[in-house]
Amino acid sequence: MEYEVFKYPVKKHPKVIRRKLGRHNAFAQYHSEGIIEIDPKFKGKKEFFLYIHEYLHHLNPSWSEDEVIQYSESIGDFLWKNQYRKIDNEE
Repeated sequence: MEYEVFKYPVKKHPKVIRRKLGRHNAFAQYHSEGIIEIDPKFKGKKEFFLYIHEYLHHLNPSWSEDEVIQYSESIGDFLWKNQYRKIDNEE
């Protein structure tokens, strides 16, 4: 059963594509068309932080890279320290 905690309009989630990005010299990328690309070599904490970082680019396109890094590190660290983890077979 799904439930709502807050009734707030949510921006459409970006599509996530996992592909090798070494040629682009990147760990992950956000495209303004609503696409996040993440290199599949990353797992665990690093992957978790990359998702947060790129999603913040999606939510706040006017933020500088420094702002995105600051908030993604802060949010990621808080959630990780509180045992938030990915379960691979959830889908």
